Parts: sequence; structure tokens; C-alpha cells
Amino acid sequence: MIYSPSRAAPAAFVIPLALPPRMPDQTHDPTEHLERARDLVWEAIQRLEEAQRVLFRAGDCYVAQVNGDGVRNVIEVTETMADMSGDLTQCHIEIGKIGKRERGPHWR
Repeated sequence: MIYSPSRAAPAAFVIPLALPPRMPDQTHDPTEHLERARDLVWEAIQRLEEAQRVLFRAGDCYVAQVNGDGVRNVIEVTETMADMSGDLTQCHIEIGKIGKRERGPHWR
């Protein structure tokens, strides 16, 4: 369904005009959130690498079946994933740098 200003949105899609102010998290300090974010990014990198290994196996199957288009597609996707992995690794490093500034040189 396309939203149109002349049509009322269904109740499930009503977006409030003003969001209530968000209170800062009082139960954790910023470094705990940074550590959690860094852990999540690391897990994402590991999952992405696992997906790449699975795609390589798919590529091997395409080679065994002599299906050139499938091989090319798998290579393109894995190259994109390698770029994403590099970007995620850079995010992981940057989060670590922020944490080191917050906690000092002993945080890894």
C-alpha cells in the first residue's frame, strides 16, 4: 500500500510527530556500551567470514558443474563481502580507539 497524504494510514503505521525525550542510560557507563558494540562488530565479522566460506563452497560446486555464470556471481558477492569485512574491521578498530581514549591504554 502506498502512503498518500489524502488517505489515513492504518493504525499500525501511525508515527508520532514528536518522540518523547530519551533519557540517557544511567545503569552503564559509556565504556560498557563501547565494549558491547565492539563485541557485536567482532561477531558480525566472524559471521561474514563464515558466510564467505559457505559461498566459496557454492563456487566450488558451480565449477564442478561447469556453470560459469554461477562462479562469476559467487566471486562478485564474495568480493563485496570482503569489502564489507574490511569496513567492519575498520569500525572495530575505531570503536577500540574510542574506548582507549575513554579508559586509558589498558583497554583491548
